Amino acid sequence: MKKMKLALILEIVSAMVLVGACNGGGGGGGSPAPQPTPQPSPPVPPAPPVPPAGSIEVNMIQYNAKSSSTGWSGSALTKQVDLIVKTANSLPQGLDFILLEEANEDAENHPDNPKPLVSNEIKGKIKGNWHAISSNSGKDSTQLAYDASKWNCDRYLVDDATQHPAREPEWKLGRSYNMAYFTNVTDKNQHVLVVVNHLPHLPNPAFSTWDTKQFYQDVKETTKQSDLSKVQLIFAGDFNELGHDALGQFNAEYSSLFSPFGFAKMHLSAALPTCCAVSHWVFNFDHVATNINIQSMTAKIIDANYPLIDNIPESHNEEHKPIVVTFTWQK
Repeated sequence: MKKMKLALILEIVSAMVLVGACNGGGGGGGSPAPQPTPQPSPPVPPAPPVPPAGSIEVNMIQYNAKSSSTGWSGSALTKQVDLIVKTANSLPQGLDFILLEEANEDAENHPDNPKPLVSNEIKGKIKGNWHAISSNSGKDSTQLAYDASKWNCDRYLVDDATQHPAREPEWKLGRSYNMAYFTNVTDKNQHVLVVVNHLPHLPNPAFSTWDTKQFYQDVKETTKQSDLSKVQLIFAGDFNELGHDALGQFNAEYSSLFSPFGFAKMHLSAALPTCCAVSHWVFNFDHVATNINIQSMTAKIIDANYPLIDNIPESHNEEHKPIVVTFTWQK
């Protein structure tokens, strides 16, 4: 009986040693089993970066709708709106802003024509509570549309639907801009000034003749901020030559324009050939610029069977392609 008990105890001890070894434990009684030669452990790879808590994804469309080439009216309007709707519905987070230039029915020759507001055209077709702020300088017009379920509009510069006579903010020679100041609905500490632009051509007129002084004053009045370096800015539009060569021939003008906002912080969306049908889409005119602390920015031309304007000869069609821009705002 004693021999049987001793054999049973040794069997149990042996089983415990094997479990311990599988978990990296030590040996037991008797001669230790042979151990493999220790090998150095491979370095532990760094953990992937954790997305910043509470970051905001911002999506927008920038589009010169080219009413001067019969865009934003008739059959072209239907195609243009369909393109905006399709893009908005393809984005998981939806759109935040839609920024349009030349969004009127031939603004230069018919300045009193009611412009089709994009907020009305997309109503019920995309998610969100959409509103649009419009301006018309006679030669040009802009629309700044926003989803009010995401952004509260605190102040805007011009809305020609409510302000008579409307002010006509211009850079030069009828080249319009408009702006509005927003607060994020879910984070009341996040504010942004959104500006929609149709910039003058360069080098004529010269940048020195642009009314930048009035523009900066308009920003101060709209944001109630005297120090423009503290303004969170989204500046979108048809930049013309400034956009095509902002980091080359016209770098001085580009840096000068954004200097009060902290030029070193500026991000410019990628160069994309958006202009024009008449020139076979070789110019990178449409952009979004921002001084926001962003984690990433992407920009792409919205796919379509261009040109959408097909009732005028290509030799007279200055149609642009719209771009969709997305960035992650790191709060």
